[in-house]
Amino acid sequence: MCNTILLSAIERGDLRVVREQVGNDNNLLGASLTADGETALHIAAVEGQAEIIEWLVSQMTPQQLIQENRWGRTALSCALPGGDITMIRPMVDKNAELLTLKNDEICIPVVEAASYGHVDLVRYMYHRTPPNMLDPIKVSKSGILLLGHCVTAQIYDIAFEILQRYKRLGTDKGLDGLCVLHILAGKPSAFSCMKTTSPAGICPSMLEKEMIDLLGLLGIIMQETSKLDEQQLIDIGVYQAMFKAVEYENIGLIDRCIRLNPKLLWCYDENRRNIFLYATRLRKAKIFNLLYQMNAVKKNRLTTRLDKFQNSILHQAAMLAPDNELRRISGGALQMQRELQWFKEVMQIVPPQLVEMLNSDGKTPRQLFTEQHKMLREEGENWMRGIASACTVVAALIVTIMFAAVFTVPGGYKQDIGSPIYLHKKYFLAYIIADALSLFSSSTSVLMFLGILTSRYREEDFLKSLPTKLVVGLSSLFFSIAAMMATFVAALYMLLCKRWAWKSLPVFVAPALIPIMVFAWLQFPLLVEIYTSTYGRSIFGKSKDGKASSNCGFRILSLVLHPEILSRCRALRRTGETRLNSLTRLLKCSREDNQPGPDKV
Repeated sequence: MCNTILLSAIERGDLRVVREQVGNDNNLLGASLTADGETALHIAAVEGQAEIIEWLVSQMTPQQLIQENRWGRTALSCALPGGDITMIRPMVDKNAELLTLKNDEICIPVVEAASYGHVDLVRYMYHRTPPNMLDPIKVSKSGILLLGHCVTAQIYDIAFEILQRYKRLGTDKGLDGLCVLHILAGKPSAFSCMKTTSPAGICPSMLEKEMIDLLGLLGIIMQETSKLDEQQLIDIGVYQAMFKAVEYENIGLIDRCIRLNPKLLWCYDENRRNIFLYATRLRKAKIFNLLYQMNAVKKNRLTTRLDKFQNSILHQAAMLAPDNELRRISGGALQMQRELQWFKEVMQIVPPQLVEMLNSDGKTPRQLFTEQHKMLREEGENWMRGIASACTVVAALIVTIMFAAVFTVPGGYKQDIGSPIYLHKKYFLAYIIADALSLFSSSTSVLMFLGILTSRYREEDFLKSLPTKLVVGLSSLFFSIAAMMATFVAALYMLLCKRWAWKSLPVFVAPALIPIMVFAWLQFPLLVEIYTSTYGRSIFGKSKDGKASSNCGFRILSLVLHPEILSRCRALRRTGETRLNSLTRLLKCSREDNQPGPDKV
């Protein structure tokens, strides 16, 4: 049955015409208006006509609301992609059974809403969906699907409530055969806010909205995984999630996982690598730095582990870094420098016997490094030679000009005594000093670039020697250009000062600044990157701030998971306090009692 007038009115959002058509024929409410079996309510849901939906629902019976189209979807299911609660609420209020009906993809409505990432709609529908619809024992996949979608959409409060009710979902498999920890592993930004803490040891912005729920969610998952043996952890993808966290450099999740479930520290992948061998292979410095927070026993056990090819952690550092990590650094020389920094750092923490250990291919770490970095070394050499060659030409030209400028001073010389005519002018001294500085700095630049061009380009040269020469060369070249322009301005002003007053000096200075700024704009970022990479703060080492915030997060997590603390938090919130203020008060109480755990709070 096709009523084109009704269809057109629904698409336009013309409620008056819809009322007239339905009033003339009440059977249109439940009739199929299209070949796909869609009713007027289906079409209004697809078109997003909330006002028409509200009126149609008021005229329909609860049984008419559950009518499905050809694809097995109710009008409620058709309205979910839009995420508009005003379209969903009238249907749910009229017939709550709609929340239990599965669509064509075997999903109940709240699961589908979560898959679209509609936060407010998910919260509305979750609290109206019967709890038994998420029971992993009674219903096969709805609970784990909703949990996974909520974590993906960062709806951590609902995810935490689900896990509190059905803890076993923390270790259940989703449709991909992996547990929810695998999704959290790919969200480093969710844990990055925990690194910055307030003076009270709390991150207010994160704590109020997500931190408690996220930490509580992770805590329940770790409680459940601690009950499983090694093979079960592998089967549900916990080990795989840990290595995914390494790939995403999710330091927050890894740190808290190994604190809550220490046996995950010893997890391994299909190549028998632990997370630190894998982090070294992928050049994830934040994960690698966790080694510095461990005692000597753990650190030695972890760093002496060999993979199935007998590669040690030093062999992993000797392998060429992945392309995506190398591309973060500009220039082959700096890439080679970073690779050497990794190799030297790992060499310092491994026992001496690993330095010369052979892998299954019969290669030591040094041999493997030389072999795998041969092309990168050549690329770095070409990069350095290209920069040095171009800059040498410029510096040599400046040397030539500045040397000649000493003997061709503005105004010439007095014929009788041979002294410069403007010798006693105040700007003549500035001219001579600027000329000398430009000559000396450009000469230094030439020597530095010649040193680069004549270098042997050994692997170790890329660590300090070549970058230092390049920094000095570029710096002195920049200074020589600036001094050269100062020389030009001084000479020009001496010649024209009688015609134009000193107030016209900015007219001469402004154009001279243009080449200086252009050079700085083009070369200064490279200069800063080289200097920072060579002499700046190392990417390795123990982070005091990271450890402090980690301890804070661990402490808050213990408070969040403690039943007594949860009940007291709820009691305080009933008095009108926010969750942030209530938890802050509890933390202060715990500090006054000088107890590390929540039992004395």
